[in-house]
Amino acid sequence: MRRLIQLSVICSCLGLAVLVCLTWIWQLRCITYGYPSLLIEFHFVDSNGKPVQGVSLRVEDHNGNPCYRFPVTDFTPEHMPTSDREGKLTFHHVGVYADLTTFPGKRRLFGITPPVYYCRFFKDGQEIYACTFHDLYLMSRTHEETQIEKDWDWSCVFGEHVAGVLSDCNGYDDEIQASYELSLAKRKGVRQTLYYQMIKDTFGRTVEKRTFVVVRMRIVVGS
Repeated sequence: MRRLIQLSVICSCLGLAVLVCLTWIWQLRCITYGYPSLLIEFHFVDSNGKPVQGVSLRVEDHNGNPCYRFPVTDFTPEHMPTSDREGKLTFHHVGVYADLTTFPGKRRLFGITPPVYYCRFFKDGQEIYACTFHDLYLMSRTHEETQIEKDWDWSCVFGEHVAGVLSDCNGYDDEIQASYELSLAKRKGVRQTLYYQMIKDTFGRTVEKRTFVVVRMRIVVGS
């Protein structure tokens, strides 16, 4: 009888340990993979409804370091998304490999928290609006029926600078203690670069069809 009880206790402990491990692995998987492909369009206007040109986007971690190529794929050292004469500022997140469509929000498990990226918008050096990229993702969950298919050209992200991108991205190990967000962005940069090289070498092209969930926001500057 005692042996049966001991066996039951051991099996219960093992089952609990397996459940905890699977939960941790799923949480980590959610944190690592990220977002679906998104097309985000901001429309900046003044108090009279006139478009505001020249608003620029900067993506940062919590330490204020710029995070290039992830989560905003077309925010790079060479390109900062900026509003045009119509006040429209468009940027993208282009998923590479199997991005999950769910994300654990701000839940915390075993000391692991989801990365937080800040989208900050500036006009003439002054910040006029800010939000987290995760906020934009949550908005996309209510816009899933608004999708478009368009050609995405990876060369607009990398151009002829693939070697330099890999060199920059491979330095994330030195920064992992300072910023998990920054190190993850660099890891994603490596994946994007390898993917870009693969389609270019395999198919002889840098353009592919992509389906994006569209998110649109109207921001009144100076309100």
